[in-house]
Amino acid sequence: MDRIEENLGRKPEAFLADTAHGTGENLAGMEERNVTFFTPMEPSQPQEGNPARRDDPSQPVAEADWPRLPRNAKKQLAKSCFIYAEGDDCYYCPQGRVLRYAGLQKDIRNGQAITIRVYRCEHCENCRLSTVCRSPKARRGRMIYRDQYEPLREATAQRMQTAEGRATYARRMHGAETPFAHIKAVMGVRQFLLRGLENVRTEWRWVCTAFNLDKLLRAVAAMRALGTPRAVMTRM
Repeated sequence: MDRIEENLGRKPEAFLADTAHGTGENLAGMEERNVTFFTPMEPSQPQEGNPARRDDPSQPVAEADWPRLPRNAKKQLAKSCFIYAEGDDCYYCPQGRVLRYAGLQKDIRNGQAITIRVYRCEHCENCRLSTVCRSPKARRGRMIYRDQYEPLREATAQRMQTAEGRATYARRMHGAETPFAHIKAVMGVRQFLLRGLENVRTEWRWVCTAFNLDKLLRAVAAMRALGTPRAVMTRM
């Protein structure tokens, strides 16, 4: 964003990026620069259709709805089954039991040290959902982790779920993904042949020139097929 502003004299009002760019640091950086950020983001709080979403989180989810509770990659109850109560700074599990703040934990993400808040349930022993909530080797209650970027992730996830957010992000598929797909699949450019940053820059400029010329020729051919006057094509 800073380089764009330096080169063009202004920064974008909005920016679209793929999932890999949706880091907490990037979300915070966009927020600081007042740039609306569109990137795929899974909400960590229960959404419509998730039985964990309920008016009173202290009440348990109906047993008939347990099979519909989302699972994570480990086949355990996902974080989106747990409701965060900001006023009390705690989480509620699908059984309505409280996960209270248990301390801080240090971690390294994207080369940066961050501090994570840990929330732990002390009532897992006799819970009927324990087998699908915790690891079989777990000796402590279920834990949920929260860092300082969680509110930004939730705001981004909500933005991406709106009709406007989906329509805005759909524009990226044509503007960014199509050229790269054509260059890789049709032109066969899947790796650089040269070494060194300047050599790679030169090679990439030739690739882009070839892509643009091919696109221009296809546009001219389409215009000719429609009978567009030659004078119009000459001005192009």
